[in-house]
Amino acid sequence: GADPPVGAGRRGGGGGGGGQPRGAVAGDPGVYPEPGGTLMATRGTANGARGGGRGVTPSRRGPLPIRLAGYASRNKESEKVIQKLWAKALAIGSDKQRPVVLVTIDSLNVPEDVIEEVARSLHQKAGIERARFTLCVTHTHSGPALGNRTANATSEIPPDHQQRIDAYTVQVRGWLEEVAVAALADRRPARLAWAKGQATF
Repeated sequence: GADPPVGAGRRGGGGGGGGQPRGAVAGDPGVYPEPGGTLMATRGTANGARGGGRGVTPSRRGPLPIRLAGYASRNKESEKVIQKLWAKALAIGSDKQRPVVLVTIDSLNVPEDVIEEVARSLHQKAGIERARFTLCVTHTHSGPALGNRTANATSEIPPDHQQRIDAYTVQVRGWLEEVAVAALADRRPARLAWAKGQATF
């Protein structure tokens, strides 16, 4: 059968943690407001379209059709879009506090070389230390493949298919950097909170 459309059945996830000082980022070595101070963070909007968010859906202008990631038995490209895909970023902390940048993208996974290229660029352009940049994915199986490892684990990928995957990978690398830089530029005084729950079933 034909591949499902880009964005079909897209799902997200989340997590939480405890034990950090009040106002800390879970798992972070220390980005909290100083006593009497204010935490700086990216200003959010309802649709994520400003201050650190942008669409990453392939289009007819390129490179669609494209192979989806995570389908070992399918060898066809997806040719239409049902739901839009996004990359978003959150920057936490002032320059003095050495900000943390968290980036997320609707993708199955992102190749390590792409992540490291974005990290190096952020260090060069914004002084963000590698340990203070992280990228996570929604692990959707309805998003385009990236690089040369995620489209199909059991069969050869035709050269024209790989060419479109490579073109999209280059776009994604630029978009990830773009949303991170936008998030850093859009920081405002903010209050950061989290919750911890427990399922008993």
